[in-house]
Amino acid sequence: AARIDEALGLEISRRAGAAALLIPSIRRVGDPYGVALVAVDPRRARRLFTATAVAAGKDQLSAAIDTLSRRVRSEFERGPEAAPATVRPVAQITTASMGAYHHYDLAERLIDRLEMREARAELESAVARDSTFGLAHTRLAYVYWWLSDREGERDQLAKAFALIDRVPERHRYHLRAQGALFDREGLESARSILLEMERFYPRDKEMLYDIGDYSSHLNEFPTAIQYLEKVVAMDPGFVRALQHLARVYRDMGRRDLFLEWARRYAAADSTWDAHILLGNALIAAG
Repeated sequence: AARIDEALGLEISRRAGAAALLIPSIRRVGDPYGVALVAVDPRRARRLFTATAVAAGKDQLSAAIDTLSRRVRSEFERGPEAAPATVRPVAQITTASMGAYHHYDLAERLIDRLEMREARAELESAVARDSTFGLAHTRLAYVYWWLSDREGERDQLAKAFALIDRVPERHRYHLRAQGALFDREGLESARSILLEMERFYPRDKEMLYDIGDYSSHLNEFPTAIQYLEKVVAMDPGFVRALQHLARVYRDMGRRDLFLEWARRYAAADSTWDAHILLGNALIAAG
């Protein structure tokens, strides 16, 4: 779907067994922004509560999000103590710049489609707007690694590690793994960091994909398949996982499964790489 509306959101929430669907809205009246969050019970499609906050200007929207977050925690965890003082403001672990976050969000979508050069441009725009946006520096290091630009990767890793206190906890594992790869500690070291992460964030798609990716490069194909198929089970359109599954079965000499996954990859992605891989799979299959 191009857009997830309330009806589709409720269906997704029911399938996921979620306690609530949170539906946001925002309105501008003069300079202030009014932000509302409606919580809906997915099973009965009835409203549970509504939370509201006001931001004096666009640069205060992240503080409004923090206000709404505390209210949601209080409602679902039965008491104001459910929003501990250790929960950090969203601007401190992302950015207060809506413009910078917009570029970052676009980049994540481009990364998912393997459009790495375009993702690099968006992330460079994000850090130009906010040089303290640690998460954007982290992802930019990943994109430079994918593009085999070691100088760019080195620069972005240095900036990301300098800002590690401004990077969300789960993304620190990804950053450490990227650093291990760059420092030539090897795929084993990078994978061990992510296996540690799996204990705390077992459904992080990027982590599961990277474990599968690193395992494939270590020629540990059964492990690679196990993790990559977990990703596809969660997200059937995850292009990088589809690509790697096709490549793993190619390297294993499994021509039937190479063709099956190459077809799925080409159906999900229109890039030249997908169609070259499919062509190779068709040739291999005769």
